[in-house]
Amino acid sequence: MAEIVLVHGMAQEQKSADTLEMEWLPALAGGVRVARDAALADELWRAARPGRREARMAFYGDIFLKPGRQGATEDLSELTEKQQDLAEAVATEWLRNARDRAPEEGDRRIARTILHTIETDDTGRQVLQPQILRL
Repeated sequence: MAEIVLVHGMAQEQKSADTLEMEWLPALAGGVRVARDAALADELWRAARPGRREARMAFYGDIFLKPGRQGATEDLSELTEKQQDLAEAVATEWLRNARDRAPEEGDRRIARTILHTIETDDTGRQVLQPQILRL
């Protein structure tokens, strides 16, 4: 069992766990080396040998190659009210994170626009609307 699990983000469906590990492990080891732990960096990435730290990619990108597998749905009737509230809170936090930290200005602008739409009612008060789940 791996001691370190690497978890990729979106848009990796055209890659494989092996490819991502080949990209990530040198970067991980380099970061550890910069942090002044050369021995650990060597355990992470240098040739396999006894005592090496095992790091593996938890790959799931291939499941999104099939149409309809990305979870997009307008019908949330199957969710309980508590699940809908949680989905709404997570989606709102993702949008706030994109608004504040997205590297592309266009992405930040889109997040600001959506947040303004869903968080402001006719009187200008902050109100979270359920349409966030249909974005």
